[in-house]
Amino acid sequence: MATPLLQEFPELSNFSREDLEDLLNDPVYFQAFFHSLDRVKYMYRAQAELGMANESIAKNNVALQESLYNLRAETQAAFDDAKSLEKRWKELEKEQKERFTPQFLLMRLKHATTAQDDATEAMASTFVQQQAALPSLSREDGTGTPRGGLEVDEFIQQFKEARKTYHKRAIAHSIFQEVHVNGVSQGHTAGIRVPEYDGPISDVNSNDIICNGGINPYRQPVSQKIIDVPAGAQVTAEWHHTLRGAEPNNPSDPIDPSHKGPVMVYLAQIPNAAQSSVTGLKWFKIYHDGLDSSGVWGVDRLVRNKGKMTYTIPTCIPDGQYLMRVELIGASILALHGAQSYPGAQFYMECAQIRISGGGNVNPPTVSFPGVYKGTDPGVRVNIYSGIRSYTIPGPDVFTCPAGSGPTQPAAPIPTVTPTQPAVTTTAAPVPSAPAGPTVPQYGQCGGSGYTGPTQCSSGQSCTKVNDWYSQCL
Repeated sequence: MATPLLQEFPELSNFSREDLEDLLNDPVYFQAFFHSLDRVKYMYRAQAELGMANESIAKNNVALQESLYNLRAETQAAFDDAKSLEKRWKELEKEQKERFTPQFLLMRLKHATTAQDDATEAMASTFVQQQAALPSLSREDGTGTPRGGLEVDEFIQQFKEARKTYHKRAIAHSIFQEVHVNGVSQGHTAGIRVPEYDGPISDVNSNDIICNGGINPYRQPVSQKIIDVPAGAQVTAEWHHTLRGAEPNNPSDPIDPSHKGPVMVYLAQIPNAAQSSVTGLKWFKIYHDGLDSSGVWGVDRLVRNKGKMTYTIPTCIPDGQYLMRVELIGASILALHGAQSYPGAQFYMECAQIRISGGGNVNPPTVSFPGVYKGTDPGVRVNIYSGIRSYTIPGPDVFTCPAGSGPTQPAAPIPTVTPTQPAVTTTAAPVPSAPAGPTVPQYGQCGGSGYTGPTQCSSGQSCTKVNDWYSQCL
């Protein structure tokens, strides 16, 4: 009968009982039988083969030991180099962040601007000294140019190029950042989509030309205020070099006086003045100030007035919400210092959110942004260094109300806000009947050079001259 033992070791099937007892009782006999088994012999052969293979591997490893040690050393050195490079990278990254902060770049640009200014002054001084020191007719051809000196035309060309570089480096940007209605401030940056950076827009075909806010992102959160403005009100837009407001000790506030160009104001009716989308609006111009006959620019007058420009809201336009796009050499400005080629002129603009009341029913002709300005327009592509005596302001003509048109209802009063100008103790007397023409409310502009609005003050007020450019109802 087959048992599990015989099935596992068939060699025992021929053993008698006595043989099996001897196998169990005699260790020598057991070892002899055990090592005679085929499977044991196979295991011994396999063990021997594995031993020889391990010995061969060991000998190979010993032969490679020096190379392995060298590779390990090289790996460690490469790891150490990588750690060192990582440390240096972090140091360079920190250095780059420090070197290229806005403050550092601004400082470098200011230094470069100063150096360029000094270089042009030295160029002019050297030329003048050469002209004074040498005989005027020292050249054989008798042209009147000192020997060894520059031709006058050549000097002028070189000086122009050097000054253009200076003006391009000059930190002279500006931001429209406060609205005054009839002399009353509506709050700093309140109701205006102001950017964090005062950089220009140079592409007249970009949507950034509408209200900025693209390459110069708006300060967040964008103001949701909508400023109430009566039709016929005197509105003052206030500009400054940065969003810090007025900086009396900064020669570039509100904008560097070396920059020249016009200032302009547009309106566009909009369903909600606080909505984010500004594309597709229809604009009309209500004010502009360019180059006058004495060679003074609109921006020059802005600088003289400490960043303020005042204009009148037309009395005949419909009530509703509008965007007021103010444009000038600093945050709504056209900077012409590099505009002899396109792109070269710098456009600065911001949009205020207003609600007009007490107006009429006249719909002005409109234009589109982008679209109304072209790179080839004479007011965009112009060389202000060429001694120009006249200048074509970009865009359409200023809209004026037709004769006999005017408000269809009394203008709603604006909210009471603490005025930025000293309060006047007298108050306007009630008007018994409608005036013959538009009148200027208390604190509004009623005269001044270049002013074309109403000159008659409301009852109880008189038009008082403040300076050559501004008269006010007091």
